[in-house]
Amino acid sequence: MFRSKNRNLIIKIFLILTAILSIIYLYNYFDISEKISQENLEIYLKKFGYWLPFAYLGIFIGAMLLNLPCSVFLITAGTIFGPLWGTFWGIIGCVIASTLIFLMARKVEYKSIKEKFGDKWATFDKRVEENGFLYITLIRAVPVFSFAMISYASAVT
Repeated sequence: MFRSKNRNLIIKIFLILTAILSIIYLYNYFDISEKISQENLEIYLKKFGYWLPFAYLGIFIGAMLLNLPCSVFLITAGTIFGPLWGTFWGIIGCVIASTLIFLMARKVEYKSIKEKFGDKWATFDKRVEENGFLYITLIRAVPVFSFAMISYASAVT
């Protein structure tokens, strides 16, 4: 059994290193650094015209539904739209994505989670019901949990 765990660990490390080296190789082979320049990005984004904020929102919401880190998209919004409009579109994207995640989780997962965890879940659910604002505020303050996962967890409590 001990050998099996070591072998699995070695395989995981090997796969991670292979993926990292592959990304570095592809980055250099396709010379991505020259293709992703400010001028090329501006030319590409100008093609969207007035639809750029909506394209950004679609990509941002899709990424959050897939549980990708939203901080990257918030920084991107500030870079593309500037600090004021970037903040505006970032907040709009967060609200829409969080609402969709909340509604999806509420409709789909509540019963299955309740059945799976039983009494433990009932205790946690009762505590959140009593001090929900405090729980959510504290969880949002900790950068360990992703935005999408917090919305998902909020829906099933």
